[in-house]
Amino acid sequence: MAINHDTPRSAHRQAWDRRAAHAARIAALLVGIFTIVVFINVISVRNVNRFGDTLRFDWTATRQYSLSDQTQQVLRNLESPVHITTIFASEGRLDPDTARNIRLFRELIDEYTLRSAGNVRSQHIRAGDVVAVDAFAAKITQRYQQPIDQGRAAFDAARAAVTAFDRLCKSQAPRFRDAAATLGSTDPGLRKQLAAFSDRLLSQQTEYNPQTLDTLLNQHLDTTFPDYATAQQQTVEDLTSLRDQYFTAILDTFKAEAEADDNRPALKRFYAESLDAFRQTQQHFDTALDQLQAIDFREYDRFRAALLTGDAAVITTDDRLTVISLSNAYANAYDYAASQRFRGEEAVTNAIISLTLARPPHIVFVNAARQPAIGPRGSLSHVARRLENMSFTVSEWNPVGRVTPAGVSRPDPRPAPEPGQTIVWVHLAPPPLNPMAPSMTGQLQVADSIRKTLETNHPTLILLPQSILPQFRQPDPIAQAVAPLGINAETDKLILTEFVDPAGNAQPMADIRVTDWPDDHPIGRALAGQIATLKLALPLTWTQSPDRNFAPLMQTKPNTWAEKNWAPNAAPYKRNADEPRGPFTVAAAIESPRQRAVLIGDELFAADSVILSPATVQTSQGPRTVNIVTNPANAELFINSIYWLASLDPLIASGARTQQLPYIQDIDPTAHTTANLILTLGLPALTLFIGINIYLVRRK
Repeated sequence: MAINHDTPRSAHRQAWDRRAAHAARIAALLVGIFTIVVFINVISVRNVNRFGDTLRFDWTATRQYSLSDQTQQVLRNLESPVHITTIFASEGRLDPDTARNIRLFRELIDEYTLRSAGNVRSQHIRAGDVVAVDAFAAKITQRYQQPIDQGRAAFDAARAAVTAFDRLCKSQAPRFRDAAATLGSTDPGLRKQLAAFSDRLLSQQTEYNPQTLDTLLNQHLDTTFPDYATAQQQTVEDLTSLRDQYFTAILDTFKAEAEADDNRPALKRFYAESLDAFRQTQQHFDTALDQLQAIDFREYDRFRAALLTGDAAVITTDDRLTVISLSNAYANAYDYAASQRFRGEEAVTNAIISLTLARPPHIVFVNAARQPAIGPRGSLSHVARRLENMSFTVSEWNPVGRVTPAGVSRPDPRPAPEPGQTIVWVHLAPPPLNPMAPSMTGQLQVADSIRKTLETNHPTLILLPQSILPQFRQPDPIAQAVAPLGINAETDKLILTEFVDPAGNAQPMADIRVTDWPDDHPIGRALAGQIATLKLALPLTWTQSPDRNFAPLMQTKPNTWAEKNWAPNAAPYKRNADEPRGPFTVAAAIESPRQRAVLIGDELFAADSVILSPATVQTSQGPRTVNIVTNPANAELFINSIYWLASLDPLIASGARTQQLPYIQDIDPTAHTTANLILTLGLPALTLFIGINIYLVRRK
């Protein structure tokens, strides 16, 4: 008979040993998994430049943490290193919106560094770190050594002028007092006049003298960041006031008295000597003012102001520098975080482009309408501002002339490029034809400008308008002007699509969405995956030519048709079966050995009213109404066309603003709360429930 020596205590002990061993194995497994995860993350971070996007993923709806294709293309084509230094105030002392923007901006700059393969180097300095700020300021100030040296020489000339004026007052005051006693002994009026002028000189010498100027200059220049601009402005104002007060009128008076026939010889000689003394001093003032006014401290002043406010990203190359403030990078302080980041990326990328372009092109908007095309109230201010942000020269020219109270003035001379500069002409649609004054609407003038542009082989972008002239069997001058390009612009037709209204009736609609883009041209490839909106689209056809290359840039879907003489809200509506069916080409690029041109058959395509839309966003200050880009593809096609026309092909890519619109909509707030509860409470509760059930099963 076998005897079982295991007691209940020993069996219990064995069970605990097994559990302890099992727990130890699980703990070792967890430690191993944790170590592997940490190791993989370290390797990923250290090698992100080597492997790029393969180790980093952005799952946000708007790709908030990814740089746009254009930015990455710019970084790949950098030929010299770019340095970006941020100087911001401590986040703990700022309002939540500003603190968030600073974090986003620093993360953005770090992304530039990671994606540039060493071509972009970044440094983050806290504004309160006096040592770091002073060291950086001293390094950058060397770039402004020339205007600073000129400024110091001009301030020395100002000191010399004031010193000369001080000596003049001290020497002339007693002289006028003595003249009052001698020359005015028999003339009480003359004695009083000469004595008053003596007192005036002594009073002025007390109020403004070399010590006064030194105090002013020391106040602005004897600091860590000298304020040259303010010192320049105040010194110019003071010297101008003294010159106007003591020289302009007084010299005329002295000259008149010295040449007066009825004055005594002694009095005439006295005034002649005074005239010479004042003229010599005036020359000191003129010299100092000329030197002061010739110095441009604006760039240094922007740099200085940004450093002092703790709101700066300083971007430098070997020989150039620009400063971006947080408020400028995030122009709309009440936008949502994703859009803020894209505004910042656009500002930084534009700054890098402007620093690396040897000769930015000149973009001329040819606008025959009374409403401006560029500027704060311009109809195309959004795209114009984006070009200006890259240091492109942007101007507007009206071929008709400006409207004045006296009528229409003659047009300004046609703009011309500077030597070595590319000029790109953007011909906008003129106002609708006025039968009562056809020459005043701008149709003929814009057509003439297009012809001159094509004759001189300058690149041009043309927004083609609808025309009523073909209805009356009259040629459209703008369609005739583009004909030498081999393009047939059917300006008497409007491309329509069909929609079903709530009553179930089919209705025509001029608003058309474009979602498919040809990939055989760089402009079209850059728009892949984007959506554009057409408002007044007309079809383009072309004639093949061996010396020209035609590339369609934008086409409508097959369910569109082109209709003549269409009137909106016409009832009843019945579509003519004979009307041409889509797809239609609405935009095309034409290239020959000597010229490039882009034609867009929609006069409103790049208008602010189409690209931008108001939206209400929630901020820490409450709801705000802002303008956001709702049709970024419209702006991107326009901007990329300008790049192509200016032969800046490496810049053609989708920009930061194309990522602003989420293709995946934000999660509903209720669903967001539910998901948070499930993740924070549901998963631990489920784990606990499973553990309890396993324990109970094992107990049985």
